[in-house]
Amino acid sequence: MADCEVLSIAPGQLKLVGSITFETATDIELQGRELLIKQVGSCTVDLAELEDGGSAALSVLLSWMRQAHHLSISLSMINMPIDLYDLARVGGLDSVLPIQIQAP
Repeated sequence: MADCEVLSIAPGQLKLVGSITFETATDIELQGRELLIKQVGSCTVDLAELEDGGSAALSVLLSWMRQAHHLSISLSMINMPIDLYDLARVGGLDSVLPIQIQAP
């Protein structure tokens, strides 16, 4: 899958589907911000269908964390692919991002 999209699957639940690249990261970040504004209290982002992301995906997730903080929303990320988790760990972001890795 070449593109990525952010889906609102239920109140308080978002899902990332596809691949985030440096070319698409800005659009994905904006889509997520617009959806976060509509959330109340808490929001979970499911990353199980994120196929590829690398540092572009981490950048988007960090931006969403800042936005959620400003909106007083508790943000959590579930089913993070192991390769993205490893990248976050190497960069020291595993202790910053509220993440759970994907079960094998």
